[in-house]
Amino acid sequence: MAEGLATVPMQSLQALPPSVQSYLGEFVSRRRRLTVLRATGRALAVFIIWGLLACGADRVLHLAGTVRMGLLSAGTLVAALTWLISLRPLRRPVDWVETAGSIERQNPRFAQRLVTVTSRMLGSPDHRGSDEILSHLLREVDLQTGVERRRKLLYLRGAAGPWVMLFAAISVAIALTQVPGLGMAQLALRFAAPFANLPPVTTTQLRIAPGDSDIVQSEPLHIDAQVKHLGDSPLWLFITDDDAHWSRYTMDDAGGENFGFTLNTVARDLHYYVQGGDASTPRYTVRVKRPPAVAQFRVRYTYPAYTGRPPLSVTNTDGMLEAPAGTEAMLTVVATEPLQSALLTVGGDKVLMERTGLENVRQVKLPIRKDASYELDLISTREVHGSGPA
Repeated sequence: MAEGLATVPMQSLQALPPSVQSYLGEFVSRRRRLTVLRATGRALAVFIIWGLLACGADRVLHLAGTVRMGLLSAGTLVAALTWLISLRPLRRPVDWVETAGSIERQNPRFAQRLVTVTSRMLGSPDHRGSDEILSHLLREVDLQTGVERRRKLLYLRGAAGPWVMLFAAISVAIALTQVPGLGMAQLALRFAAPFANLPPVTTTQLRIAPGDSDIVQSEPLHIDAQVKHLGDSPLWLFITDDDAHWSRYTMDDAGGENFGFTLNTVARDLHYYVQGGDASTPRYTVRVKRPPAVAQFRVRYTYPAYTGRPPLSVTNTDGMLEAPAGTEAMLTVVATEPLQSALLTVGGDKVLMERTGLENVRQVKLPIRKDASYELDLISTREVHGSGPA
């Protein structure tokens, strides 16, 4: 953008000597670049200050991800509007007489000659006055601009104010990261990535074990908590096994900032979280690992032609197959748990049962030729081994 702004239209300056045209054009180009620089510094400073305020609100209120996303979007919008508003002077037409006056205020060595020749040469011929005096002034200004072009037209310090503000805001942010217990670095991450899985920053600090876990059915579950800065408030444990009704328990103080609680037996999947002081943990999941078993056998017999019998479907729970030799049996197993695999062993042959549309159902075709026995091995999706009746 700065390169585009550096090209200054010269059509209205043709009445002036080339050196004066170039001098005025260079001044306008540099002033525009400094305007862009000031606008950028001001917009960045506004965004950093907005971010610091948002982090402070998050530290106190533990804002949800959607709220933090709103604050991030609003901060970006405010910074963009600040930048665009600061660039409004660039959309105005160049007033060359005003430009000459700005140069005179910075460089009094022109002694009002630059303003005079610019206003007279670009103004109405009826107001130019004496041509001899004007020609004399033009020669002096032409010589002066030839010398002055080697000097700085505008200094960078003219754009320093917003950048000083920006560096001050950054310095404050860096200093806040050194404040113990404030958690400024994590607050900044939560502001920059509102939907990232980052816990809120709290004074009370909780560390929970085992967190998410798998447990064998009917075994006890022991939950440990290490707590800092709890104060006098109790440490609460919330548990649900249906996502609708929560039970609250007080965790036992084990001394030395350690707390614990034991569920004597776990029969169903459950969720829990711990709350104390101004902190609350994420919701953890405990999955119960049950050995898979067979709830039902479904058998569809397709009899050989010589029997003259139509196909027949039956169900049982013992897995017994009984049919004339030559019958084909479609054996379907309905398990009590979702299955990773089901392996059927008939004599010495092993057959992997096929998947169906249901996770807990497997099936296989078996030709019935003679009396035999079979075994069924099941593995659940939670890596627990089970079996069917022999």
